Parts: sequence; C-alpha cells; structure tokens
Amino acid sequence: MSEIKWVVPMSSGNHVIEFSHGTTTGSRLIKVDGKEVVRQDWMFRLVGEETFTVGPKKVPARLKIEAVGGVTYSYKLYLKEKLLEKYVREAAKNMLIWKVILPSGFKQRIAIEKDTLDIWVGNEKIEAESGFTDNGSEQLFVLEGKQFQILVFTSGKRHEGIIHQLIYDGELCVPQDP
Repeated sequence: MSEIKWVVPMSSGNHVIEFSHGTTTGSRLIKVDGKEVVRQDWMFRLVGEETFTVGPKKVPARLKIEAVGGVTYSYKLYLKEKLLEKYVREAAKNMLIWKVILPSGFKQRIAIEKDTLDIWVGNEKIEAESGFTDNGSEQLFVLEGKQFQILVFTSGKRHEGIIHQLIYDGELCVPQDP
C-alpha cells in the first residue's frame, strides 16, 4: 500500500489531498480535506488516472498513476491541467495573503485574488463594498465589528505594477507567503 499527501495552497486556504494506492489490488482512495472523494476498491489495472475537484471553487484535479518499473509507481497531481508545482507557483503570483488577529484573539487568514479581486476570509468568499478612489480602487468589509480596507492602486513604476494593501484598524498589514 502506497500513501502520499499533498498540501495545496489556494485562496480559500490550504487544502490537503491524501491518496492511498493498493499496489496489489489496484484499490484507490482519494480524500480532500479529510472527505472521501474517490474510492475504487478493486481494479485490474494498477495504473491510470482519477479526476476530482478541490476546494469551494471546485478546481479540477487529476491524479496520474504511472508504473516506473516492477512494482514501483509514480504519482503526479495536476490542478487545472498544470503539474502541482507549476500551479502553486502561478497561484502564488495571483494571490496575496494576510494574517490578522481579530478583537476576539482569533488569528484570521484574509486572501485576495489579484485577477478577480475576490476576497476570502478563512475558507469563505465574502462580499465587500467596492468603490473607486483618486488613485485606484478600494474594497471595504467588516469582521467582528472592525473595518477592513483593501486598496488597489498602481505603483507608478513599470516593474512594480499594481499594489494591493490591507488596512486593518488604521494600520497597514504585511502580506504573508501562501
């Protein structure tokens, strides 16, 4: 029995994909965030592919099982038809994440997708009040009675591009790595 686990960072949070492969029976079990999404109990063919989705945005995923030699197998995970490593690299370029401590003491993860300006708080996409400013745009939302503001504006420098800032309780928050 081979078992492997991947952690996939997305705007909705880190999602855990677990895979168990019965190398004698061909059985396959895939779990996403602890929930079973694929189960094949007995298969004559030990190699092949399984498809499923990940996260609330239902990102298409494909797990490819290949024989490397004898009874050794390789497992490749694809998201949106990109190998996991490439998907993670591209997603990191399109996402900013901040971690803030709310008045209740709870540490909350806030993410913004740069291309759509969708805001995710924890695992939930939230609606924000959007508007334009003199320099760009802003999105306003409230968590635990506190005002949050995401400002999006141009840096004025070609190599820096667009700047995204989170202001919480009047203070600028520093983004984290995905």
